[in-house]
Amino acid sequence: MKKILIILTNTRYYGNSKDKTGLWLAEVAEFVYKVQEHGYQVDYASVNGGEVPLDPRSLKVLIVLKRLMKFIILMIFKIAL
Repeated sequence: MKKILIILTNTRYYGNSKDKTGLWLAEVAEFVYKVQEHGYQVDYASVNGGEVPLDPRSLKVLIVLKRLMKFIILMIFKIAL
């Protein structure tokens, strides 16, 4: 099997600011999905080893999706009654 090593960031803040940054979850997820679709095995490492922080802004879509799924489930339940 062909392999790909993805190097991820350890950077938590933009420069010397207090503005959080990190891995943009959707970007890596889309890339991994595509390469796995083509038969690649994916391994991960970080630049400095250890933890990879997630950019908090990249998680906002998950919160929206969770709310949307809850709404859809409630609507299906109401229609089924």
